[in-house]
Amino acid sequence: MLIGERITKIKKLIQEEQSLKVSELSKIFNVSEVTTRRDLAKLEKQGFIERTHGGAIVSGTLRLIGKFQIHAQEYKEQKQRIGKMAASLIKAGQVIVLDAGTTTLEIARNIRNIEHVTVITNNLSVALELAGKPDISVMVTGGSLRRPSLSLTGQRAAEFFHQLNVDITFLSVQGVSIEKGLTNTSFSDLYLKKAMISAAKEVILVADSSKFNRVEFCTVAPITAVHRIITDNNLHSELIKNLESLNIELIIV
Repeated sequence: MLIGERITKIKKLIQEEQSLKVSELSKIFNVSEVTTRRDLAKLEKQGFIERTHGGAIVSGTLRLIGKFQIHAQEYKEQKQRIGKMAASLIKAGQVIVLDAGTTTLEIARNIRNIEHVTVITNNLSVALELAGKPDISVMVTGGSLRRPSLSLTGQRAAEFFHQLNVDITFLSVQGVSIEKGLTNTSFSDLYLKKAMISAAKEVILVADSSKFNRVEFCTVAPITAVHRIITDNNLHSELIKNLESLNIELIIV
């Protein structure tokens, strides 16, 4: 086996297993431990792994990205449909907020051929996605990095919105309930999401059906704080009626 082929296979193995021992890799590829250590030294130089005593683990950055990618695969088709619909509502010249989340990332992927759009985000994945679209202006909030969502949060991130007036906030939360409203697990996100809501003329909640009838630790806002909800077609009919009775426009994709 050629060196390049072996290193590629080592990368794949470590990414799948998260960690492996030098002795294990030597047996798998039928090479000496000295050769295996040289291979690992090359991967460490590339920033792919971190060396440990007797082995290696995937680098911290790649571990975070891996967790985000796993979350992105959950309800993937629904999130893609929601993202496409949400992006179709954006008009030329608008200033929009894309909250952190895998569904808002799908919105970013679907923003095409819209002139002079400005996107404000606390989501590093969204910012990277939009970096390749030169017709879109991107502003990133300050704040503290929150793992594993790859988002910026905290008081400084919330303060970013205090003097802003935006057209649409595309909001993401972890729980949606008629009684308890919009809820989230992280206290550090609470004031940031409130600030995103306050800054916007229109608030559009993007949430797949798994988020509904769930109540998490922190209440962000009553459900009536949103003007529209974009979700998939797995909502219970009774919940649909309750949402519509609150004069919230429901877009089901």
